[in-house]
Amino acid sequence: KKHDKCEYYLLINDDTDILDNCFDELLKTEEYSKVNFGIESLVSGITTSKSEPYTLTYGGVVWKNKFFATKRRLGKADVPQKCDQTNANILLVPKSVVDRIGIFYEGYHHGAADYDYSAVANKVGIPTLLTAEYCGRCERDHKSNKEGLDKLCQMSIKERKKYYSHPVHSYKDLILASRRMTPLRTPIVVLGLMLRIYCPTLIKIGNWRYS
Repeated sequence: KKHDKCEYYLLINDDTDILDNCFDELLKTEEYSKVNFGIESLVSGITTSKSEPYTLTYGGVVWKNKFFATKRRLGKADVPQKCDQTNANILLVPKSVVDRIGIFYEGYHHGAADYDYSAVANKVGIPTLLTAEYCGRCERDHKSNKEGLDKLCQMSIKERKKYYSHPVHSYKDLILASRRMTPLRTPIVVLGLMLRIYCPTLIKIGNWRYS
């Protein structure tokens, strides 16, 4: 209701602690975007681990290879960096961006909505930038591919089905994200999910990463 009175929206995860320089960094990055790209941008604040303050956890990534779903996570730098996908652990969204592309796509239950949002922004020419400096602390709660497979191998098929039906691990989110961002990979993602549910040991043996 107060949209027309707002200049920005600020998204912060409830498990993220912001640093004293957070707002300065976000606004400095926004100004950098206006000067260098002539337009307001999405701005993602870099976060590091609470227990290991120099270990990067969230912020933004660039694609290395879309088909093989390989990415490189960006860290702090001398100047803000453009990225292909951002996390929303700390995300500054200008009103002008919301006016143009809205907020998150409503089809998601939990995961990938932030990556999707930045992909949509990039697609229409809205820069997606990462702050040059760290802005907050947030522990990375995503398991590695190996850790995830080890956990799945210890479950029954019934438990694995329940796991991927849970909103936090929703198979629907994974498939939707693939259809919207990497459509050519969708059959591989679907096959990978089926193997993870019915025979995760095959993926573990082959060291196959599907998403």
